[in-house]
Amino acid sequence: MTPDARWIRRAHARAGTAVLPLILAGCSFLFPPRPGMDGSPVPSAAPMASGSAAGAAAPAASATVFAWASSSRPEASLYSRLGGSDGITAFTDDFLGRATNDPVIIPFFKGLSTADLQRIRQHVIELLCSATGGGCTYSGKDMKSVHARMEITNATWNAFTGHLNETVTRFQIADRERNELVVIIASLKKDVVNR
Repeated sequence: MTPDARWIRRAHARAGTAVLPLILAGCSFLFPPRPGMDGSPVPSAAPMASGSAAGAAAPAASATVFAWASSSRPEASLYSRLGGSDGITAFTDDFLGRATNDPVIIPFFKGLSTADLQRIRQHVIELLCSATGGGCTYSGKDMKSVHARMEITNATWNAFTGHLNETVTRFQIADRERNELVVIIASLKKDVVNR
């Protein structure tokens, strides 16, 4: 592989890292900064089941969930190494909170009801759980049809990947897990960016 091809491949992977919230359309109204985002301890809650009610509270987790999970056995699934249900839920909430407070991204979420936003949050959790080997079933529509009319540009995609990187950094996710997440997210770009 030539150096140019490697650079292009790396750039593509980096750019593909943060679109997940846009893919499933979250909203800053639903995901405001919550207790514990400033590093203060947050009490743990029971994990949210894949089919639980949209209004159920998300379990809170600190960055230590990911720090511990990143050091788990090599044969463990990415889902397990990210902290299982609690880890994926905390990651999703932080990621959506960051992304949906971005003025570039907010317009994609205007007019959505609270129920719509909860459904989107649940779809993000299901998608991450399924894609990382957690055994969940993603109940949302396919990415291409969901985003067909949104006119999502590379600039918007890059804004999301930036927020994903911020969340990965906050949770101190190790390079191996970060790289696996990049591959998962980058694989969605072709179905999401349509302008």
